[in-house]
Amino acid sequence: MNPDSTDTRNYRCVPLAEIAPEVLRRGGTISFVATGFSMWPHIRNGDMVTARPLTKGVVPRTGWIIIYQSPHGQIIVHRVVAAGHRHGAGLKVRGDSQSGPFEHIALESVLGRIVVRQRHGKDIDMTSRTRELEGWLVARSGSARIVLEQVLRKIVHPLRRRRG
Repeated sequence: MNPDSTDTRNYRCVPLAEIAPEVLRRGGTISFVATGFSMWPHIRNGDMVTARPLTKGVVPRTGWIIIYQSPHGQIIVHRVVAAGHRHGAGLKVRGDSQSGPFEHIALESVLGRIVVRQRHGKDIDMTSRTRELEGWLVARSGSARIVLEQVLRKIVHPLRRRRG
């Protein structure tokens, strides 16, 4: 068989939890399709996201979207809602669509940072100043943001439909 062939019969799908920790801990970049709704609307089910490992010594900042491994081995993408000395050696994280309690995670469980989100073929740089400010605001606004977004959606969607 030609090694340059595009025949996919010899490929197998590898679970993200099996490959992401190894790739990111070795300094590689990984792209995958996001599943679930915990980061809606900023990352939607079906969006392609790209993660890169953190530079040695860098601690994730409030507002960053990180990829980490839970104690049960799951790979999770959530936003840092609090970081720093007040939280010991860990971080507080939560999905954007969740209004429940924060999850406390150890810094050692962080595999990397989401740097690109792709939706409908368009790449969005999640490390730009605009996205970092947006992330910080989302992290700091908590459950009040969810209520505000629901109200705005009820107003904006009908206006968009009228414009056609």
